[in-house]
Amino acid sequence: MEMRLVDGPLDGGTLDVSALSAEEIAGGFALPSPHGLYLGGRSIYDPDPAEPGVLRWQGDVA
Repeated sequence: MEMRLVDGPLDGGTLDVSALSAEEIAGGFALPSPHGLYLGGRSIYDPDPAEPGVLRWQGDVA
């Protein structure tokens, strides 16, 4: 199963979560982002409860 990345620097991308449990997916993801706010940083994406199959950007971290 792939989830769509919405907003932020990875907008329009997808993430394959087929090997993960529902609990792991619910925890969200800190994804490496070459276009984020911090050089070498990560972009935080969490599941959007209003839109199944969507991971929505929450911000960037160093």
